[in-house]
Amino acid sequence: MKEREENDKAEEANVTTEEKVRNKSFYFDMACTSHMTLDAGCLLNYPNFSEFVKSSSQKSMEIVGKGDVVMDCVLRDVSVSSFCVRGVLHVSDLAHPLISWRKLRENEYTEFGEGDYISINKGTKVMFEAVFEGNLFKIPEI
Repeated sequence: MKEREENDKAEEANVTTEEKVRNKSFYFDMACTSHMTLDAGCLLNYPNFSEFVKSSSQKSMEIVGKGDVVMDCVLRDVSVSSFCVRGVLHVSDLAHPLISWRKLRENEYTEFGEGDYISINKGTKVMFEAVFEGNLFKIPEI
């Protein structure tokens, strides 16, 4: 009985750890108008301020700050691409951290889709890739 309780606790610890890692993963979004995260801890050059942004469901969410994120993205060939995303909004009521295609497109990035993968390039350099997971494209990071 005691051994089973210890196994259950160990399993709960693994689930908690996996959820924390999962929440920090960014997702590539074709529709959102801004890069956003719910984790202020990943933001550099972070000034606090208060504004509001609407979600796709028209829910108003408070922006509590903005900063930059450095991502170390794992590509399909197992190489790593470091990528700095500027102007990421801190929105604590967000379901998933999002990288906005609309914002990247404004800065002359290109997008190429193939099967369950999307590649984002700057010129000929692959900046990051996203893989379809469930109903979102997840950006693998180290």
